[in-house]
Amino acid sequence: MKRVQRKNMSIWLWLLVLIMALIIGYFLGKGYRITAPTKNSSKIKTPELILTSKAIDIIKELNCVCGSCTEKLMNCTCKIYRGADEMKQFIQLRVNEGLSKSQILEKIVEKYGKGALIK
Repeated sequence: MKRVQRKNMSIWLWLLVLIMALIIGYFLGKGYRITAPTKNSSKIKTPELILTSKAIDIIKELNCVCGSCTEKLMNCTCKIYRGADEMKQFIQLRVNEGLSKSQILEKIVEKYGKGALIK
């Protein structure tokens, strides 16, 4: 009787190991990381920003104010703090909130200064 119980337990143990291997294989196949995160994993990949025509009209009237470039905001792609990506996202969010063009431009000047406006 003990021999039969031991054999059943052994089968269940192997079945459990097989299931765990399948689960781990599934997640590795999907590209999930099972190891500890690295130092560089703090970088968050953001989805591409989709701008509406209203946001683009506003962006055409602005400069990038990151401090390291002298580009017009429409042409700039800098991803640094207070750079083009941040400004474009800020503008699109204000458009999504339903603010008018003049209200958005006021908020831009409040946040980024008058240097953001193309004269």
